[in-house]
Amino acid sequence: FDCPNFVDCPNFVSVLSQVDCPNFVDCPNFVSVLSQVDCPNFVSVLSQVNSSHLYVCGSFAFSPHDAFIDAESFSLVGLVDAKAKLRCPFSPLQRNSALTVDGELFTASTTDFRGERAQISRHFSRGGQDVSQDTSIALLQEPAFVGSAAVDRKLFFFFTEVGKEFSFVDELRIARVAQVCKDDVGGQRTLQNKWTSFAKAPLLCQVPKQLPFNVLQHVFTLPPPEGASSSETRFYGVFTSQWSSGAESAVCVFTLQDVQAVFNGSYRTFDTQTHLWSSLLGTHSHLGQCGLDSATDSELSQVKKSFLTSGSVKSAGAPLVSSDHRYSRVAAMRTKALNGKQYTVLFLLTESGFLHKVVLLAGGPRVIEEIQVFTQPQIVKSIILSSSK
Repeated sequence: FDCPNFVDCPNFVSVLSQVDCPNFVDCPNFVSVLSQVDCPNFVSVLSQVNSSHLYVCGSFAFSPHDAFIDAESFSLVGLVDAKAKLRCPFSPLQRNSALTVDGELFTASTTDFRGERAQISRHFSRGGQDVSQDTSIALLQEPAFVGSAAVDRKLFFFFTEVGKEFSFVDELRIARVAQVCKDDVGGQRTLQNKWTSFAKAPLLCQVPKQLPFNVLQHVFTLPPPEGASSSETRFYGVFTSQWSSGAESAVCVFTLQDVQAVFNGSYRTFDTQTHLWSSLLGTHSHLGQCGLDSATDSELSQVKKSFLTSGSVKSAGAPLVSSDHRYSRVAAMRTKALNGKQYTVLFLLTESGFLHKVVLLAGGPRVIEEIQVFTQPQIVKSIILSSSK
């Protein structure tokens, strides 16, 4: 089964019209009909691992395969191994994120056919110490990953998931940022080859006295100005709301300094008997921290169940709210104007296929240009800024 995406595969609907029971398990003739589909693979990871090679991972008909590519000739060097299923999703409909740091690959992806098990993992580790998440407790709840970033010793993953810390009739979606330490090798006995530094925090994008924009669609990391501290790193996120049915969205910005403050603060702990969350009193030096490879078993036992922060990372400034456009992607850059002042410019993609160029001014954001990307408006799925242009 190699092309479940209606948008990317134009003949999919006509093929499915021949199928009388489109269920994978109950319909034996489904695979034979789908053999007529002509888009066999979706690449979901493409990352430069070193100066000479790229790493690629794709769905490969719901059976993920990966390979290295020679960057100069752009030819396949060879398949890697069976761990591809841990590095990219089975389905192209499931979002994932991946980045390479110092030749090591960090991925956030679902790892099973149904897309129910999610993992944040490190691969191709120096010394062979690959690390993944502990599975004895559900650290992630149906996450949809939208981005990742590496800053100093830490990696940050952005996603939306079901907020199990709340007991509502309807499932509440919550935007999150999770962190792990780049050099985390796991514990000596407890959490062997598992993250000891994993923690996650809510991202709050909200206009006062209104329901929050709680579904994160995309995140862009804007590095600090030249010569400034890494704490000046900013994360721009596009949000929508699970309660809104119209074309409404918001852009919020979060500073690395605020993210770090929340991860260095207080935490909630999960009771494995009652399956309820409660607040831990005070701060604990081993929660959300790096360098726990020599921590005691009792400390790591607490780390296993105390990975959710009590506080939320709040937007630095008022959200940029649009009631007319549903934005899907964002990119940001700093630029110097003719008056010599530095300004931040956002590039926002709408779901209808337009690009809005927005400058952030002291008096508020202003759209200075709208670009129709294609002659016939259509969905655009990604945006990358060219530093040279």
